[in-house]
Amino acid sequence: MIRIYFDSDVINNVHSGNLSELEKFLSGHREKFLIPYSAAHVLDKLPSDTPNNQDKFFEDLDFLSQFCDNKILVYEKEKGFASGCITEARNVLDEIRKQQKLKEEFSNVGRLTACIYEDVLESEESELANLWKALLEMPYLSPSDKSKIIPFKEHWQNVMDESQAISKNPSVYKEKREELWTKFKLPTHFNSWTEDSISMISDEIKKRGEHADFFALVESNLDEKDRKDRFSYFLNCYHTLNNLGFYSDEIKPKRGKGLMNHLQDGTHCFFGAHCDYFVVTDQKLKAKTIVLYKALNIHTKVVSPEELVNDLTLRLNPNIVDWIALAINNNKPVDIQIDEEASKYLYRLDGFVFDYFTHVEVHKSNQENYYELWLRKCYPNYSNFMFYEEHDSVIRELHKYFNLNLEVEKMIDEFKKGKDVHQFDFLIEGRGIGRLSGTGRDFVLCLNFPFVA
Repeated sequence: MIRIYFDSDVINNVHSGNLSELEKFLSGHREKFLIPYSAAHVLDKLPSDTPNNQDKFFEDLDFLSQFCDNKILVYEKEKGFASGCITEARNVLDEIRKQQKLKEEFSNVGRLTACIYEDVLESEESELANLWKALLEMPYLSPSDKSKIIPFKEHWQNVMDESQAISKNPSVYKEKREELWTKFKLPTHFNSWTEDSISMISDEIKKRGEHADFFALVESNLDEKDRKDRFSYFLNCYHTLNNLGFYSDEIKPKRGKGLMNHLQDGTHCFFGAHCDYFVVTDQKLKAKTIVLYKALNIHTKVVSPEELVNDLTLRLNPNIVDWIALAINNNKPVDIQIDEEASKYLYRLDGFVFDYFTHVEVHKSNQENYYELWLRKCYPNYSNFMFYEEHDSVIRELHKYFNLNLEVEKMIDEFKKGKDVHQFDFLIEGRGIGRLSGTGRDFVLCLNFPFVA
């Protein structure tokens, strides 16, 4: 299946009936597409969660679930990668509310420290409890008034209050960003951007003498753990572009649009990198996404709704033989490997074979008269997983196209099991031998033709 991630604005416009051509196109080919959402879509809707708007709010949430067929992308911080799950948007809302409540409790230092103190006392570690209490009362030089000494507990609360103000109050965030811009904002000529803008930004940063390039600047704001965490690293790349003034997202205090909206845009950009297409209408989001994807070697296509329809209309041709022939005859190989046993040529296909494979690798034996065609998905992006429906779709399309007599359900169950490699061999009547192999992360299809082509 072709995986498409839509920005919230696009989904809202589909729901409002403003993108009828897109909606018609998706409906006509729905079995070919997998359209996931993320928690950022639900967070985008929270401003409309008001007492007078409950019916509309939950209607929008239910439409999101329906539009995405409850497929959600979730980042698992402990594992360091995203995975696909199935749950309704209402369930995601419940989890978000729980997390927000925990954050509010954590932001009250007095309440938090009292709980910790009581827990330590209950464990009968009275010396540790006294040490904890002494730490909170330690004198600390006030950052805002160097002549004033305050308890560490007060400083901790001030830091938490400032953090809350920046995230919740767009006016405070605007102030802070404008302070940053006096030091770091890029010259105005960066308002004309290309895919390689990160390279030009790196040259500008290096010229200033503080950091070697854009990514060195990003890493200077992260500790070692966050540098290794894909989500934290990516989000900081996106946020750094904002802070440098590169197509920065607008801050609208009257509409409550501030830091959290910008972080959610960065989150959409991150999850879009797990799909074949990321569909956006916001030109500032599109610019930052394209330059980041280029710099990080992410080959997800960033398109408008109209561009998505046009591109997929050309790429949904069901005749795989034509596609493979066109790729080999009309395109230059994107990679060549020649050794004693075989010559290997990798070609990019103009379409998605079986709504999944994007490249064909031609193996020509140097000793025997046969060709092998290895069909692969070779779009580098952040995805290292498959939804069960994607396994299902590839196997059923393959079975239908070659008119195979295989135990389809058994094949699907085997491939769903996960990390171990599974493979199935089959005869292609009058043409050769095929082998489908893969794991819970990807598929490879080998077609062996024992004749000189």
